[in-house]
Amino acid sequence: MIRRPPRSTLFPYTTLFRSRVIVFAILLKWPSDNLVSLGSIVSSSKTKVTLLGYDEPLDWVEDEVAGGIVVSLPSVSPAQMRSQWAWTIKLIGVESFNQAPFKPELPEVKIIPG
Repeated sequence: MIRRPPRSTLFPYTTLFRSRVIVFAILLKWPSDNLVSLGSIVSSSKTKVTLLGYDEPLDWVEDEVAGGIVVSLPSVSPAQMRSQWAWTIKLIGVESFNQAPFKPELPEVKIIPG
């Protein structure tokens, strides 16, 4: 059983792309507990989750508290993966997903007269 990750492991840099029935979630940081929460995914009985560059399917469960799904990444060091900078989770057979617009937090700009 996969436990729900704490809020601190949810990644604001996770981006979702949809191409027909395939959704890709791109991670720019490997979670220390190997769990990724994808709150915008609505799974179905046909949902299959894989990690590009890794041969085995990934375990996942529905997150009944926050919604979406929680994906369990393989228990390997990110250094052992083909890429060490970004990792892509591939989801096939999802019912739907809600992609929130990307809103980066920008520092406040103060204009100093001079």
